[in-house]
Formats: sequence, C-alpha cells, structure tokens
Amino acid sequence: MGRDTSIYKKALARISEGISKQVPPSKMVQLLGNGIKVQEAVPMAIYCFLANPNSFEKAVESAIFLGGDTDTIGSMTGAISGAALGQKQIPEKWLRRVTESVYTPDKVRQLAFDLYRKGKRQNSARPDPYSQTSAERGIPESPHRAIEIQSFQVDGVFASEVLRTSTERNFSIR
Repeated sequence: MGRDTSIYKKALARISEGISKQVPPSKMVQLLGNGIKVQEAVPMAIYCFLANPNSFEKAVESAIFLGGDTDTIGSMTGAISGAALGQKQIPEKWLRRVTESVYTPDKVRQLAFDLYRKGKRQNSARPDPYSQTSAERGIPESPHRAIEIQSFQVDGVFASEVLRTSTERNFSIR
C-alpha cells in the first residue's frame, strides 16, 4: 500500500499528449523510454499500438524499430494490437515464416480458443459488464471499434483508464 503511482500517471499523460499531437513512436521513445523497466516498456508498447490503432503490422514494426528491449515491447504491442484488431490482422506473410515446431500458429490459435471457452464457462455466472453497446455505456460511436484499456495493471499498481473515444485521436485519461 501507499505505492507512488506518479511515474505511471506521468507516462499516461505523455501518451495522451503524444497521441493528440500525432508524435511517432520513434520520437516518443525519448520521453517514455525503451528499456527493460516496466515503467518504460509497458507505456511504450501501449503507445506503439495507440499510434497505429488500425494496423497490427505497423504497430509491431514501430515497436521493433525503437531499439532497446524490442522483444518485450514488440510482444506486448502485438498482444494489445491482436486483442483489439483480431487475428485476421496478423499479416499472413508473418505467419508463413513461423518455424516453431511445437507452438505453430494453428496450435496457438487453438490454445487461445480453448482458454477463451474455459474462461467463459468459469465466468458464466458473473454479469458481463461489456454486454452493453458503446452507446448504452455512454461512449461515442466511431467508424472503428472503440478501444478501452480499463484499470490496467502496471507493476501491481492500477493505472488510470485510457479510453479511445473517436477517430480524431482524442483520448481522455481518467
């Protein structure tokens, strides 16, 4: 208890300002960092996705070309982007180059579906807070899916909610 969350609030404010000014990730890295520390890697991964919210490929590439802890930042960016955009946005040319013999793309896809079904069964008794439409929850509609990262946890500390509300790159941090 009593953890200082100011470093995360500062990172979220920088993310919001950078997105509103359309600063590319290659420039934001100077403010957010690209090291192994969670307070650098997580905000940078979030930023790479938010700077490229409609392209899995561009989001991940922007993370990889930052330098620094590229495997961590790139994988987190890919996870966020994949969750928001869906598996169909992962470039087929990337999937064809996978040489992993145990965790093939098909095996990973099946594992994801199995985990989803298991989680859905375990949580079926709980009400789904996302069963309402965006409009019913008071979120303005946009041409693409609204992206919410609600109360995401960073290093054991709950950071403020980041809410994507429009295509004009307007973000509110609450």
